[in-house]
Amino acid sequence: MMSEDGARAVALKSGRTPPWLWIWLVFFLVSLPDRWKASESTVRDLFVGASTEIDAQITHFPILLRLLNAADLIGPVILLIGVLSIGLPQVRAWRLQWRFRLKELPETTPARREICAFVHQYAPDLHVRWNLAIVNVSPFVYPLGYRRAAIAIFGNIPILWKRDREAAEAVLLHEIAHYRSGDMLIVGAGSLFEGIVRRWGLILLVLIVLILIPWVDESVTFFQETSYLGIPLSTVLTERVDQFVHLVVPGVLVQIAIVSFELALAFVLPMLGIWCVELNADRFSIDNMRRADVLERALLSLQGKRSWRHRLLSSLSHPPFTLRRWFAQHSGGVKGLLPLLLLFPAAYVIRLFLLFGLAISNEIGIGRDFGAILGTLATGSITYAESLIPIWLTLAVAFLLWPILVKPWEALFAGRRLTASRAIQTQGYGRYLFCAAITIGLAGIGYWLLVFTH
Repeated sequence: MMSEDGARAVALKSGRTPPWLWIWLVFFLVSLPDRWKASESTVRDLFVGASTEIDAQITHFPILLRLLNAADLIGPVILLIGVLSIGLPQVRAWRLQWRFRLKELPETTPARREICAFVHQYAPDLHVRWNLAIVNVSPFVYPLGYRRAAIAIFGNIPILWKRDREAAEAVLLHEIAHYRSGDMLIVGAGSLFEGIVRRWGLILLVLIVLILIPWVDESVTFFQETSYLGIPLSTVLTERVDQFVHLVVPGVLVQIAIVSFELALAFVLPMLGIWCVELNADRFSIDNMRRADVLERALLSLQGKRSWRHRLLSSLSHPPFTLRRWFAQHSGGVKGLLPLLLLFPAAYVIRLFLLFGLAISNEIGIGRDFGAILGTLATGSITYAESLIPIWLTLAVAFLLWPILVKPWEALFAGRRLTASRAIQTQGYGRYLFCAAITIGLAGIGYWLLVFTH
């Protein structure tokens, strides 16, 4: 077994990503005043706006039409609820400890003593809680306060410890990485924020149902009215089917597309931020185990015990297994580090294409021609590039400073400073410089557009 300083030195050697999720959280909170100013009238219309005569003729539920017209607010509002819950770590700890019946146990067995010793080798201040009666839940780290945390260990880990100790160590190191990086305050078991991000697909399905309700309601009213007039049912059905195919379907599809793009725009940044958190923890585990296949073995051993529903939900907040395996296999070189470092910045490029989809859907909805759509996309691209200038510069600063700040950042949450040498800490710094140059270049493009288009 490596010494504590040696293990930590290896963890720093190949490099890790800046705390993108924390940076996104700051961006999100800073943007709230501007979001409120831009959407104040929409919020007022949503809650106190009067229904128009057209709305009343379409459906008995005009509030749904107003809600769907405010689809751009749904994602940020739901995310805000999750963000606010981050400030209540004690409530989360109480709920998890009650739900899983977690408690401290005396180290009376060799496996328990060895597991605790291993955990405290990498995280001396991390509390250990147990429930050996549960064997189908993976271990997780959760906050006891703002700078105190515990790791929950269940019966499957002592079993794995005896059968494949390396795999068990890899799993524990993954969770320890979350603790040392402060991830457990934002994501992890019991996190309302992560739960919301995981279920954004379910939120979309609910909104699609809400989109269909006005048409179903109007169809029921139509059938009731025509029945009093003695119109044959076949005639009514033919008319409704024709109306549905030529009028309702195109309108509904456009509205579904708009809502889908609105939600995706809200969730793509935190989702990829969570992906980076998980891949970063994988990297920490691999660096300390010095073998990528061990983590893959550990993931496979725990993957098989999860239900299809859990896997589906996890895929929305965790990287797919194939992606985690690829990053694990390439964790030792530039090929693995550069994509990991640039994964979160790439989310802003993805948002541009989502904005294209949203703009096209809106333009089609109001009947604009192809030329007008191209003009809207060009203008929107310029505006978006200009708005990202401060964000690209902030990401560049994060790239430049992170190799230097990684030790005090971990000390902020883990309570003890790392003792790895500065030479090891800054090894591979050129990769961070390269990523910083890319983001500075993107900021330069935005500035060029700002100067030459105004």
